[in-house]
Amino acid sequence: ENNGLNGTIPVEIGNMTRMYAIHLSNNSLSGEIPPELADMGINNIRAKTIKLDGNRFSGSIPPEIGDFNQLYALDLQENDLTGMIPEEICLLHSPEDHTFAVDCGKVECNCCTPACQDLTNNV
Repeated sequence: ENNGLNGTIPVEIGNMTRMYAIHLSNNSLSGEIPPELADMGINNIRAKTIKLDGNRFSGSIPPEIGDFNQLYALDLQENDLTGMIPEEICLLHSPEDHTFAVDCGKVECNCCTPACQDLTNNV
């Protein structure tokens, strides 16, 4: 976090088979989130924490994010992302057991922070 990183995340990130957490918050990373991110992990155990908040990512959220079968924390806030969080992620845990955060006005998420759920219910 806060490492002054810029540029894009290389697709080779999927080759990092022993990564269980990704903390790249508050940098100047940009471009799209590579779908290869979902290849991280070993023996079908995927990252449990992904924090990409406070960057300049754009485009839609790759549906491959739904492959993170043990994800407990996902923070994509403060980016220029659009689309929706795959329903597969919402089905992994009960709402009390995870923290999923997005920019509510840009990204649809049925299981994200209570603030997003409140906005959806009040519209």
